Amino acid sequence: MRDQDEHFVQPTEHVPSTAPDVGEPGTPLCVRCSKRMPFGPHVVDGEGHGYCSVMCAPPVPRPTDGLLEEYRVAEAKKRNAEVRAAADKITDQMMGDGENPKHAMGVSKVPILSVVPTTAITYIALAMRYGAFEAIKKDGSLGYGPYNWRETKIYASVYVDAAMRHIMAVWDGEWLDADSGVPHLGHAMACLALWADAKEMGTLVDDRPMPGNAAEMFRLWKKTP
Repeated sequence: MRDQDEHFVQPTEHVPSTAPDVGEPGTPLCVRCSKRMPFGPHVVDGEGHGYCSVMCAPPVPRPTDGLLEEYRVAEAKKRNAEVRAAADKITDQMMGDGENPKHAMGVSKVPILSVVPTTAITYIALAMRYGAFEAIKKDGSLGYGPYNWRETKIYASVYVDAAMRHIMAVWDGEWLDADSGVPHLGHAMACLALWADAKEMGTLVDDRPMPGNAAEMFRLWKKTP
């Protein structure tokens, strides 16, 4: 048993791993722990250094304080630029293939509403009709009215919670909501639609927590061929 007064300090310098090597000599080594990676690095940082796991990789920078909104705006602009670049590439390909210029310009515009599945629109419409005209309120009357969510500010967390409840219900085996008879997926998409509408209309109370590293972790853990 270790002495109770013994202290252990996280090393700041590189410490070679005591784990046995796996794989043939010449396979890449983790920059942090020197463990062999026979199937290649699990995480690669911006400088091209390979790591065997997220635990060994350096922490991902997180935006703080007044930089949060600036970070979100920058990320949105980056995504929009990627979408626009993809659309421009499609346009260039069509123009090069002799397509009608009007058609090429049309498909390059964002958004392209014709690619939205009509099934999704129908599901959302069913859920919205129920909420507007058929849902039983506390006073016994029916429906909250169309576009009622624009009359007052709404909280993002309320609609995230509702969407997640419907998604979990359908994932756990119940396709139709017991109260409305509408597919749970319709209610889930309606919740997200109202969230998006409130965001664009300026009626959203953005009570999300401080940004975490979830999106970055998904990218880091993404399997590469």
